[in-house]
Amino acid sequence: MKLTETRLPKYPSLPENARDSAPSEEALSLITPDLIQELRAFVFEKTADHVKIAAVQPHDQALLKFCKQRFGNKIEWFSATEQDLQKVINCCQRNFQKEITRL
Repeated sequence: MKLTETRLPKYPSLPENARDSAPSEEALSLITPDLIQELRAFVFEKTADHVKIAAVQPHDQALLKFCKQRFGNKIEWFSATEQDLQKVINCCQRNFQKEITRL
């Protein structure tokens, strides 16, 4: 009896232009900062047709289920590093002083 190997699809890496700039506020608003940390994934681009999501573990079942419910089948997946994720998490940090000054 021969064991078969289950191969997971290989996702492209987060594009360099997405690594070099912060995601738009619109993209960041599609997944809350708490979920970004929990799921270790983030939306880095949204178009009229689909969203582009980068994840440290794009095969994670909880992530896939959440994204399918939230965005349907209109998702383009990319792999991200822990550094990519941390950069996005840092972008999500609220600047309370700036918010208070704006009031």
